[in-house]
Amino acid sequence: MVSRSFPSFALFLFLIVVTTSPALAQDEPVATEPAPEATPLETTTTETTATTETTERAPVYAEAPPAVTVEPPAPRQVRPHAFEGEAIIDTFWGFHIHGRGAIPVHEMVDLTVHATLYTNPRLGGASSRTVDVLWVETGVGARAVLLDGALWAGGEIGLMHGALLSDSSEAIPLDGIAVRPYVDARVPLIDHVVGIDGLAQFTVFAPLRQGSGETRTLFHTIARVGPYFFDIVALGPYWEHLFVETAGGNLHPATWLGGYVEARLDFGLVVGAAAGVDLTPDEGLDDGEFYRAWLGWRL
Repeated sequence: MVSRSFPSFALFLFLIVVTTSPALAQDEPVATEPAPEATPLETTTTETTATTETTERAPVYAEAPPAVTVEPPAPRQVRPHAFEGEAIIDTFWGFHIHGRGAIPVHEMVDLTVHATLYTNPRLGGASSRTVDVLWVETGVGARAVLLDGALWAGGEIGLMHGALLSDSSEAIPLDGIAVRPYVDARVPLIDHVVGIDGLAQFTVFAPLRQGSGETRTLFHTIARVGPYFFDIVALGPYWEHLFVETAGGNLHPATWLGGYVEARLDFGLVVGAAAGVDLTPDEGLDDGEFYRAWLGWRL
């Protein structure tokens, strides 16, 4: 009984040994679950993370508040000839001081105020009065600024105070009125080398009050034109004309013709002179010669 079962038992043991042997197990394929492989998503995630880290190290300007820039206030517009002041002496008017200031109200329009103080009321030899009374003119006006500031054309109205027109023995207010259109030019032809300098001015002085003597009306004209060089020196012909009309209708003309030279230096300093001859010496307004000198500032 035992002998018949032994071969079967031995075969069973042999199969168990063969099945569990490591050497034989390596040759036999074993069904195993494949290991998960790295997907492109993992690679992309890694790169995105690295990019995010690099971006976070750089300064972030998008979240910063926008910079606020405060513009400085625009400078007040100041044109040439915003202020003019001159001390003048000549053979007819004597010594007088003139000033004019301008206030821009438009890119091409200025309002002006002016004042002139005269110290010789006798007007050279035009009057026989011996009373020396100061007289002054104060007034307002307007002017147009043309050719980019190279040409000024304007007019003024002034009130006279003193004894010039009323021929009073003492100074009185509202002695007369003055009306004055004028043109002032400084036009460049070749920038900073040569240009044209010119002045044309006509003034009517009319009495408003009767003084102790005979009233008078004056018509005064000044004209000059010439080239200027290097924005400094100007020179050319000079002409001045005057009518003095008294209440009795007597008209005393005077005409002076000569030349002028003017220098405009640093800081607006102006120095000039004109000289010539009197073309009507027999009228008694001058002695046959004429001169005019001025020192002033133009800012």
